[in-house]
Amino acid sequence: MNYDSLCQGPKEASEKANLKPPVKNPFKTTIVRTVEIVQTIEEMQKIFEDGVAIPPSREVRFQLGFEAAVTEAPRGLLYHSYAFDREGKVVSSNIVTPTSHNSFRVEEDAPELTPKVAHLKDEELVKLFGMLIRA
Repeated sequence: MNYDSLCQGPKEASEKANLKPPVKNPFKTTIVRTVEIVQTIEEMQKIFEDGVAIPPSREVRFQLGFEAAVTEAPRGLLYHSYAFDREGKVVSSNIVTPTSHNSFRVEEDAPELTPKVAHLKDEELVKLFGMLIRA
């Protein structure tokens, strides 16, 4: 999704792996993740070279409130939200995992794959579709 933002090393790794955006083959996710690891390593090297500024510490004050965030996770976006009482204790939370909102993609991929593999034995189909769902 962010090919244009990649550092030089990951772009070269992507080209060597013959990954041309957009990559829509779910079975290539492991290769795509490998390119992401190369990107992470290059970004970490830059942080180690440049250092990071340490912000001044602050006194923690608890208050009644609600917070939500979206975090990138290995299988997609992780949505999470939390409600806090006046003592800072979590009174409720909601976590929507990437797997739950990627189900639409599985529903699209499975019918597309089916005619191509219908000749396989049941045992092979179970394995293949399990791989598709995990991918």
